[in-house]
Amino acid sequence: MATQNDDSALLAKRALQIQRGAARAAVLGVNDGLVSVLCIVLAVAGAGASTHNVLLAGFAGLIAGAVSMAAGEWISVKAQVELFVGILKDIRKLIRRDRELLVGQVSRSLSDSGHGDKTAETAAEEIAQSDHHLTEVYARQVMGFNPDELAHHG
Repeated sequence: MATQNDDSALLAKRALQIQRGAARAAVLGVNDGLVSVLCIVLAVAGAGASTHNVLLAGFAGLIAGAVSMAAGEWISVKAQVELFVGILKDIRKLIRRDRELLVGQVSRSLSDSGHGDKTAETAAEEIAQSDHHLTEVYARQVMGFNPDELAHHG
């Protein structure tokens, strides 16, 4: 029997997948693939090709579409990771240049998410004791992305 923590974790995982657009991308990819292969099959069949050649053309279209989608997704993910890595570098530069600005933004973000103002200020100050920790919390809390996930795609 599932516990409430399991239920909560499952809901959080589903929400994250939706937020990342995986379901939308999958639906778009399947639809695009079906339409493309159907058009190839209809065109080859309409040209009077044999059943064998129609099936061969459909299969070739299916393979080409799958390779194209996989390559496109890989390139897209690599580009997104590189852009986020650039943001992390800029956060690190900003920490050196204007640490208090980032600490204030983390504090406001914590306060906006329901923490008391004093608690948010104290937490932000403690977070800011480590450049690494401030970078990670700022990325998550203020910028809205998880830097730990970048290593999985690099």
